[in-house]
Amino acid sequence: MGSALLAPLALAPALAAGVGAAALANCALLAALYRRSSNGLFSILIQLMVADVILLVAVISPEIWTFNSRTWSFGFAACVAYKGTDVFASTASLYFIVTLALHCLATLDLETREELRRRKRSSDVEDEEVRSSRHSLVAPSDSSTPRGLRVPCGAAARVAVRTPSACVWVLAASLSVPQLVLATTRARDHATHCYVTDASHRLNIHTMLAVFNLIFPAFIFCVIIALAIAKLKAIKRLAVIDNEETVAAVKLSLYLIIVYVVMCAPRSVLTMLGVLASSQDDVPAAPSASMAVLSLAFTCVYLAALMLRPVLCILTLPRLRKIFTIGAKNVDVDEV
Repeated sequence: MGSALLAPLALAPALAAGVGAAALANCALLAALYRRSSNGLFSILIQLMVADVILLVAVISPEIWTFNSRTWSFGFAACVAYKGTDVFASTASLYFIVTLALHCLATLDLETREELRRRKRSSDVEDEEVRSSRHSLVAPSDSSTPRGLRVPCGAAARVAVRTPSACVWVLAASLSVPQLVLATTRARDHATHCYVTDASHRLNIHTMLAVFNLIFPAFIFCVIIALAIAKLKAIKRLAVIDNEETVAAVKLSLYLIIVYVVMCAPRSVLTMLGVLASSQDDVPAAPSASMAVLSLAFTCVYLAALMLRPVLCILTLPRLRKIFTIGAKNVDVDEV
């Protein structure tokens, strides 16, 4: 076993501070969203934050400690929980980002169509009143909707989220079962390793995970980004909709996708490469010093992504920004 990359006494407070800050940001957002969970967007965000908190506590924290010490220090039961929870929470987190993006695009499309239909109805009513006034010389009724008035369409354009959310949890649980069943610990090279037993099963499991957590999401992300950019450009050009919240939600989904690709995907890619490198070994060998440093760095970047997501939500969505701004003002008033 190689020596620790960083002194444990130096890593422990830094890890506690990072995990604590990320957990605080996620819990603050959860508290703000909890009473507004009837909103489809907020319901998905709540579930995303729950998955991220699970990742923080049960996966990222022990993983950083293990990569630094280069040995598994938490025992067999914790190894099984770590392996299963890693796949479960990371898959749920990834697919809730996908669900959020698709939900926002569907909502934006419905609101755009509703606004176009409302404009057409308003135009038809005005044309009919003009024709009627020419014959009867009766003034137009005030009950019609003025052409320039925009009616909020968010309430009429809600998209169901229960079924997609349930599918995400079921998929995450299904992919985590092999890890829970086959995870074990074993000593090699004066170090304890937490891994999936049987090299052939390990390769098959991670190939399946690569398909569901890398290849398939990459294709979906490309489609979502193209659709979102096209939609936003069309809305800006035609001035179809004034719902700032929906447009902001689409932008948030793009930000979350970019954060995932840049800060989260490298960890998954490196894990897959490590499995391929040890695919012929019954017990994986300890990673080299350079690989250990790279793994530690990518996991720390993943931790930073979990800290950044709630901040992006608060800064991007007007309703959340207003909630936290009002809360901060109330605190200032109380202090005075």
